[in-house]
Amino acid sequence: MSSPHRPKLEVVDGGADEAATGPASGSRERPILPMVIGALLLAALLGLALQTQRVDELETRVQGLRIELLAAQGALDAHRTHLDAVRGSVSDLQAQIGALDELVTRDPAQP
Repeated sequence: MSSPHRPKLEVVDGGADEAATGPASGSRERPILPMVIGALLLAALLGLALQTQRVDELETRVQGLRIELLAAQGALDAHRTHLDAVRGSVSDLQAQIGALDELVTRDPAQP
């Protein structure tokens, strides 16, 4: 049923649609957004790696300081114990001096 008077339809490349749809598929231009996101992601990963390393260093330092603190607390406890013993000895010595002073000042004639 095809009529001989009908025109034949063909696809014609007009070139006007290229500007509306963007660059041609063979173009070397790349979208900039994925590159920016990739660069930011890389920077974030680098920052994370540096911060993780810093955290490890600080945790090591904190552990060393805890060990030093425990040693210092042990030394303080030992000094306190020694000071308590010295105070007890001084107290005993004062009591003995007080008893001797009483003997010296007492009248020998009194019983």
